[in-house]
Amino acid sequence: MAILTPSFENINRLKVPPTDGELHLLEFLCNNLDDKYEIYFQPFINGDTPDIILMRKNSGVLIIEVKDWDLNNYDPVGRLHWELKKNKALIKSPLRQVQSYKDNLYDLHIEHLLEKKIKKKGLFGVVGCAVYFHHEDESKIRKFLWQTDLKFFRLIGRDTLTKSKFAKILRKQRLDKEDSKHFDEDLYNSFTRFLKPSIHTIEQGVVIRYTNEQGIEIKGYTKRQSELIESKPIQQKIKGFAGSGKTIILAKRAVNSHIRTGKRVLILTYNITLKNYIHDKISDVREEFEWDNFYITNYHTFFNTQLNNLGTPFRFYRNLSEGELSDYLDGEYYSNENIFEDSHDRIKKYDSIFIDEVQDYKTEWLKIIKEYFLAPDGELVVYGDEKQNIYERQLDADRKPNTGIPGRWNILDESFRMTKNIADLAIEYQKVFFAKKYGIDTIQIMPQTKLFYIQGSIEYYFFDSKLNRTQIFEKIISLIKNSKIHPNDISVQSQKVDILRELESFVKDRLKQKTKTNFETEEEWKKFSRKTIENKRIKSETIENIRRNRKFNFWMNPGFIKVSTIHSFKGWEIPTLFLIIESDNESDGIVSEELIYTAITRCRAGLYILNINNTKYHKFFTKNVHHSHLIE
Repeated sequence: MAILTPSFENINRLKVPPTDGELHLLEFLCNNLDDKYEIYFQPFINGDTPDIILMRKNSGVLIIEVKDWDLNNYDPVGRLHWELKKNKALIKSPLRQVQSYKDNLYDLHIEHLLEKKIKKKGLFGVVGCAVYFHHEDESKIRKFLWQTDLKFFRLIGRDTLTKSKFAKILRKQRLDKEDSKHFDEDLYNSFTRFLKPSIHTIEQGVVIRYTNEQGIEIKGYTKRQSELIESKPIQQKIKGFAGSGKTIILAKRAVNSHIRTGKRVLILTYNITLKNYIHDKISDVREEFEWDNFYITNYHTFFNTQLNNLGTPFRFYRNLSEGELSDYLDGEYYSNENIFEDSHDRIKKYDSIFIDEVQDYKTEWLKIIKEYFLAPDGELVVYGDEKQNIYERQLDADRKPNTGIPGRWNILDESFRMTKNIADLAIEYQKVFFAKKYGIDTIQIMPQTKLFYIQGSIEYYFFDSKLNRTQIFEKIISLIKNSKIHPNDISVQSQKVDILRELESFVKDRLKQKTKTNFETEEEWKKFSRKTIENKRIKSETIENIRRNRKFNFWMNPGFIKVSTIHSFKGWEIPTLFLIIESDNESDGIVSEELIYTAITRCRAGLYILNINNTKYHKFFTKNVHHSHLIE
């Protein structure tokens, strides 16, 4: 008998019971497949909830969408959309729905799967797509879809569920033998990690420590933190200086909220990579919990998965320019406050929602989250810092993020991340560049014990624009070598990807060290740059998929130097930071004051600023950094 997760006993306890079709298919699979097959019912994969996943080690994966539909009620409008006859409403095709689940496995969820697929075309066939129509025969399904390209889909009717007929489906999907040259043990283990979330134990957490003004080590949370980690069914907003422990508070409060409600907690960011940092901070919490009780994702991915899970069509036009398409999608979908109105009763609401870096959010997004996804009397807590408003979102009259939550902000004015010289530089930066924009922070430095073991320093280098990039990279390599700091404690950042892409290649070549990035390699960029003009769209989409995949799988402790854009590192922290400031360029955009401030405040101790002829910031750093160097 096949191995079913969860068991039938637990499936029958679900708040939303399985449909007749789901139950019928599960029983057939369990009774007709041996224990080499693993069946997962409605697994929660970073927000995606496919109906059934069938997996066999050394063979592959089959995603099955189940529909208890009467096809007489629908008209197919191609593979992407169907039309409901009674009211002409457009719905997402089940074929497109299951295809989206597959695409997300490759593009987002499974690390290295996308790059392996790019290198080996056959790898895309490792995961198959199928749709089971419980009330229809296979012949009627094929007749209904006679104009639809079904090359990559398995269609299952009720009459297909015989041992001999289903064996043909397994054979076509190459799930009948354990001889796949692509679905190796590493890939199988990657899938298993998502399909079988682990249990976090108390012993896996860490004891929070900090040092007070008297130099005495204190275990546990501060008095102010202890007040804010208490889970309550209220709406609340929290702000604080960089390093004040906002994410630590969020992590502990999210765990406390799960313990209070016994339900899944939704944690939203804007920056894709920040979700992994939050995951690490939750892992530090000394409590026992199952990881699938924490749904951590960014707003746009959350939005897309909700549309797909609900079967809501998502339409966009390929003839639009990149800017036009972005504006269209935001207006039509992401900022459309009525987008989920027709699905209101089918949406699963959350008793607890936490939003980090709320200054990145548009007011409309917050309204959508509260209206459609927050349970009545639910807990909603947002965390932010208006001085990191790098996307120039709308602020309140008091120059704070516009959250729609009434009442005063809860202020955190103690910093645990930085050494004093980094904090002093950040405050001076506020006074010079933010005096007319925001209020100036007052902070108290409360260093964590481990900071005493990090050599803290700030160095500033100004490069003449006539220097080529190789000379600048050589300087960075020299500084890295002389710092004698472990590569895992180093990050190199800039506003733009192109210089980082070249630098990453240079670092690997000269230092013979691996790196961790959240964008494509120089080799990948050159490969897709050879695409013809006609395939320009394909190149753009491939590069974007690579970047999203790398961001989804960007973690703090890979053991390598982390090379990242400032945008993608926002919310994180690093002991040693090499910050590259490029000249302002009309085509590439202005290097904003908020962006430089955000970068500086990612650093805990050692800061190296490398300014490539950007005169706007030169005077400030020359005045405020003791070790300043002019390189011509």
